This record gives sequence, structure tokens and C-alpha cells, in this order.
Amino acid sequence: MSASTRFRAREAAALALAALMATQPLAQVPAAKASGSVVVAEPPLPEAVRTLAPGFVVQGEGNLRWFGLLVYQSRLWSPPGGWRPNEPYVLEIRYARSIKGEQLAERSIQEMLHTRAGTEVQHQQWLQAMQKTFPDVKDGDRLVGFAAPGAATKFFMNGKPIGDIDDPAFGPAFFGIWLSPATSHPDLRRMLLGQAR
Repeated sequence: MSASTRFRAREAAALALAALMATQPLAQVPAAKASGSVVVAEPPLPEAVRTLAPGFVVQGEGNLRWFGLLVYQSRLWSPPGGWRPNEPYVLEIRYARSIKGEQLAERSIQEMLHTRAGTEVQHQQWLQAMQKTFPDVKDGDRLVGFAAPGAATKFFMNGKPIGDIDDPAFGPAFFGIWLSPATSHPDLRRMLLGQAR
């Protein structure tokens, strides 16, 4: 195997690990990006989501990095009064890496185990549901999840609906990956809740 082939193999392995492993401290995501002398605002929520979440505002935002590599940017949208777990909210993730949908589903279950959310039977059911719902993602793809307590969790990819997971227990367990006090990413949680300085 040539040196360049070995380097590419190591690089691919590092990117795969970035999707599957814990991260180092996170940095705040700016609300707008500067492009030369022009400031480009981030797009609003997709129309279908805005219909479900009228008037929602960004509660907080942050980056997930692994060894300096950006994995994704995330935002928590909530009603103007602030995020409350017993009211509807939206989590938006904009990916910076290509990740298989199956890997997203498997990693989600690992994170739910970390937060002690759900039972073994639920994990099996949720894994199957996520594997059917989550597509492969690539740099620039935007996955949005809508949570309404006691209702199905709705998912959208690049503005289009991709599926619902009907179990009312799924939403709190899934969004707890980011929002539970037991999350494996406490810095990102603080940023999403607008608590980071």
C-alpha cells in the first residue's frame, strides 16, 4: 500500500470516527456569516416547520467538533419565552461531513444509553424507526427535528419531510442527546440553551 493510499485510509477513518465519538469543547456558531463586505443571514426554518412552529426564535447554537474537525452546527428554536421541555421546540443540525443514516441511528442509541433514556425494547424499536427515517447526509445537508410533547417527532431534510416517529417517548429521549443534563456534550447543551458566555 502506497503512502498516499495509507494517508487517505487514515483520513477516512478519522472522519468516520468524528461522526461516532465524543468531542472536545465546542465553539459558538455565528447567527450570520460574513462574505467579503456582505453579511449573509442564515436561512429561516423550512416553511413546513414554520407552520408547526410559528414565531419560533433561535434559543442558542453551537458547533460539534472532533479533534478540530467540524462535524455539524446546531440550533435550538423555541417560542419567544424560551425553551421549556413541556412545550414544542425544534432542533436544527447542519452537517459538515458525510455520514451514513445507519451510523446516525446507531450513534443516537448510544447517546440515549448515556443519558439513561428508554428501555432495551424501546431502543430496538427506535433504532429500526431511525434507520428507516434518517437518510445519509453530506456537507451542507440540514436535518430538522420538531418535538411536541405527547406527539410524534417529525423530521425534515433540506426543507422536505422525511418521516415521523410516532412513539411519544421517543422525542424526549432523542432530543435529550443534546438537551438532557446527562448529555455527553454539556458545553453544547449550554450553548443551545443560550447559557454559554
